[in-house]
Amino acid sequence: MAFESVNPGDASKLIACDDVGGERVQVVKPAFGPDGVATMVDATNRFPVASVVSGTVAVAGAVTVSSQPASSRTTDTVSAALATDAIMVGATVATPKFAFANVAASSTDSSIVAAVAGKRIRVLSYRLNVAATATNATFNTKPGGAGTAVSETYQLDARATWSSGFSHVGHIQTGVGEGLAVTTSTGSQVGVGVVYIEV
Repeated sequence: MAFESVNPGDASKLIACDDVGGERVQVVKPAFGPDGVATMVDATNRFPVASVVSGTVAVAGAVTVSSQPASSRTTDTVSAALATDAIMVGATVATPKFAFANVAASSTDSSIVAAVAGKRIRVLSYRLNVAATATNATFNTKPGGAGTAVSETYQLDARATWSSGFSHVGHIQTGVGEGLAVTTSTGSQVGVGVVYIEV
């Protein structure tokens, strides 16, 4: 229970106090700040707290981490789950995208992904499948003019399917501001599917 006592130095001023074990104890409102500055503690201005302990500290509620100590790749680890909605390129989020095309035999620079200004097309995985006749296929980076190969030549047997698997660093990529295209040899139509990001 809170009480008020008369200030001996000024009877017009009251001192807040409380009853503790039968004794009246003055209530003191704490403040913090550098020399010459007193910030009163309230719901907005709370006491700053710094942990000076080492090891694990139990924390209840939300925590905002403003900085972390430097870590070493060989001694410090963080477990993470593979995300399917984004790939990180440095500190930039890149959204995985999908494209496919059925490329006729004897095609040159058949477009798979259109050029994006200022970006490379980085292919994270791809599929190739061919119809009834063996056919070669090559991925090209395609500027305004003729394309340039960015992959080896895939020699696909009749009715064969080739899948690259996923690589987070990418299998192939185009030049900056250039599209992704495929060139095929004589033979059959080649189905092409890619998962890619713009970097």
